[in-house]
Amino acid sequence: METIGRFVSEENVARLAGRLSEESCPEKQELLRRLLVEEARRFGVRSCSLEFLQQHLAACARRMDRQAVLVEELQAAGRDTTEAGRLLVNLRVTLGVLEDCRNRVAAAPGGGGI
Repeated sequence: METIGRFVSEENVARLAGRLSEESCPEKQELLRRLLVEEARRFGVRSCSLEFLQQHLAACARRMDRQAVLVEELQAAGRDTTEAGRLLVNLRVTLGVLEDCRNRVAAAPGGGGI
């Protein structure tokens, strides 16, 4: 049963983090943030592995770096960066939530999740 719970938790975290990193509507962003934090609190230490979180942190950091380049390119071209900037902020918030979850997993007894 623990294996199923871990699988569901990891899929929920991945899905929510992915949706949050791409969402541009502020109301939906806030809802996704709350759901991601709730999922991390409920299952993060118990079910998520440190390796799983590291993989998602790395993917989020890559997306954030790419988005920062896109924002710079748009600015250099004199284009509107409002939406691109919102997505960049979103990626930073998502990265922070995942880092918090990783830190809690690392600090838990055993240091790597269950």
